[in-house]
Amino acid sequence: MNFSTRFCAVVLSVGAFAVQAAPTSLTTAAQDNSPKFVTQGGKMGGIAVDVLRALEKIDPDLKFSGEEGFWPMKRIENGLLAEVASGPEHLDLFVGMAKTPEREKKYRYVSTMIYSVKNVVFVRANDDVKISSLEDIAKLSGDNLVLANNGYVQATTAKAVSGLKVDDGAKTNSDNLKKLIDGKGRFFYASELSGLYEAKQDGVTKQVKVVPVAGDDTGQYISVSNAVSKPVFDKLEAAVKKLVDSGEMGKILAKYK
Repeated sequence: MNFSTRFCAVVLSVGAFAVQAAPTSLTTAAQDNSPKFVTQGGKMGGIAVDVLRALEKIDPDLKFSGEEGFWPMKRIENGLLAEVASGPEHLDLFVGMAKTPEREKKYRYVSTMIYSVKNVVFVRANDDVKISSLEDIAKLSGDNLVLANNGYVQATTAKAVSGLKVDDGAKTNSDNLKKLIDGKGRFFYASELSGLYEAKQDGVTKQVKVVPVAGDDTGQYISVSNAVSKPVFDKLEAAVKKLVDSGEMGKILAKYK
């Protein structure tokens, strides 16, 4: 083999290694739902972003982008559909999505739950209502309108309760807390974690209070488009399991409680 042939062989070998070693780039998006996503010093942070950075450290072959801008939940759900396999509306995954039967028909979930949230009802601080479930609210006469965030699993749950009046026109915790305080609804059904965090950020903790209600906690998972290959999905499975089993996920969550 002459010098020219050997040189070409080396270049091809190095090039092939570089292609093989290139990290897998996966697109995602942020949601206006703190503390899952929080703007900090002009940059996006929060539980989900901390999870993404931790996964990149666990498996350097995984790289994530796109979490800089807020998308509404409906747009996120549409972006995960396999038929939206490319372009600006495509998403490979989303961090912090609850499972529903309808969603599980459309895309996959990494099997390890990253964390769970307790669903509660927020009322105005001077409201002495006695309830222990959404069904109790449905039985109330008069002012019993329940607020919920558009596209969130809490809205889906509330709408499934017979006789319950639900307004899910607002898209954020902040908007619904304001509506609650302004008397545009008597109840706000949301996760305790995000609702209390937003109330603190908005300075309205003394104007609202939490009423626990019966019901299961909602698990938060990483949802993945069916357009993502099985080898990459398996990498995500392994990295998320390590994140949770190592206790690192618990440390991330503790920062926002």
